[in-house]
Amino acid sequence: MNTRTSALFFALLLGSHALAACSEPSTSDDTGTGGDVPPDIDGDGDGLSLSMDCDDTDATVGRTATRTCMNLCGAGTVSCADGRWTECPAPTDCACTTEGEMRVGTCGMCGMQSERCSGGVWTSASSCLGEGVCVPAAVEARDTERCGTQERLCAAMCTWSDWFQVMPDGECRLESRRSCPDDTPRDQDCDSTCHWETFCW
Repeated sequence: MNTRTSALFFALLLGSHALAACSEPSTSDDTGTGGDVPPDIDGDGDGLSLSMDCDDTDATVGRTATRTCMNLCGAGTVSCADGRWTECPAPTDCACTTEGEMRVGTCGMCGMQSERCSGGVWTSASSCLGEGVCVPAAVEARDTERCGTQERLCAAMCTWSDWFQVMPDGECRLESRRSCPDDTPRDQDCDSTCHWETFCW
């Protein structure tokens, strides 16, 4: 191999390596976290993580919040269920053809109202009557006196189901006190996890 051929061969070899290096995906981390996935956060300080909060910028909105939703046909009420808003139940069949015709329509939380055909659109002709107490698929949670958690679900008829225990209770109520089990004149306190402290005083 002469000098000119050798130079050409090495130039082609170096070029192929440079091309391969450019085509490989970058492994550098531009997030500034060293490659670690950041932990779930609670931006509004309401005790709910971002993944379970429908609005992590508003502490008044959590797993059980409700709000009004609107579409071209009217209004409805949606609720937060495990970090996601339920589908808007506002009516969608608002077009009509007979001017002045009346019908019974749905509204709010499983309620009913009188509707009149006006200008080709069904419009409310009465207030919303017979509403339920919750939005279907909504979830409500509460803490028990012994550090447990209960939840209930809003059924299809806009009524709450019974409470279900989703996190078991501890053995005592927060900040309660009892006589020490060893029958000595000492007391034992319930700790922050609703379990009796290991020592008596």
